[in-house]
Amino acid sequence: MNYLVDEKTLVYFPTVARYKREVHFKGISKYDQPDGSKTWFEEWNYNTSEHVGTHIDAPVHFGKNGPGNRWYIEDIPFERFIGPAVVVDVSDKADIDTNVDYGATIEDIQEYERLFGTIPSGAILLIHTGWGKYWGDQVKYAGTDTRDDKKAHFPSLSPEAAQWIADDGRIVGVGVDTSSCDTGDRLDTAAHVNLFEKNVYCLENVANLRHLPQKGATIYVMPIPIKGGSGAPSRVYATWDDGQSSAACTSKGVLALFLIALILAYRTQFLFI
Repeated sequence: MNYLVDEKTLVYFPTVARYKREVHFKGISKYDQPDGSKTWFEEWNYNTSEHVGTHIDAPVHFGKNGPGNRWYIEDIPFERFIGPAVVVDVSDKADIDTNVDYGATIEDIQEYERLFGTIPSGAILLIHTGWGKYWGDQVKYAGTDTRDDKKAHFPSLSPEAAQWIADDGRIVGVGVDTSSCDTGDRLDTAAHVNLFEKNVYCLENVANLRHLPQKGATIYVMPIPIKGGSGAPSRVYATWDDGQSSAACTSKGVLALFLIALILAYRTQFLFI
């Protein structure tokens, strides 16, 4: 559910700093192996925003009257990074020609509950707008190839729905397949602010939502644990029962070991690779 971090294909929100990568060393090491054989050594340096590619927005990212009690990356409880997926499909309403800035509504969420049942506590709600098909095309995906955020256009979540989510309390995180949890035309970031007042985090540029079932998947969010981070590039995975002997994305045994390693890395504030 991630896009590759690649200088050639990355798409950006207009104001975000661009990703840069340069070689530190690439070649044969000056140190031989014990048997005299040569060693290949490769290392790169990169510079980027916290908010590039598939990433998480911590609640401190936006807020009224300063940071208040909103969480930084390291403050988000680990259990909130794993939860049942609730996929709200508005791809038939968001249209690049006729309704580019569509914001998913309270009614869209309530329609999901009518069709699929009550949203469970601890859920991660994902807004599927269909915008993933434009990834790699800066103008179509973000509305502009300039640094002017007033020219941004893309669908996302309405402020009213964000307020409903925050007040309801069952949803711990919201993810979108666009550049922001606000629609491109909203410079007031009202959806962000409403979510973050209750420490509901946001995932942006989430890939492959079209492949997820609307109900029944489990989402795993794995951000880089940046101390004091307002956001972080993140790996996002989903598993679900596809009727076979193992989960759709990975076996349960391997997943359990992976999550144990992640917990250890996150709790000790190491960079988990």
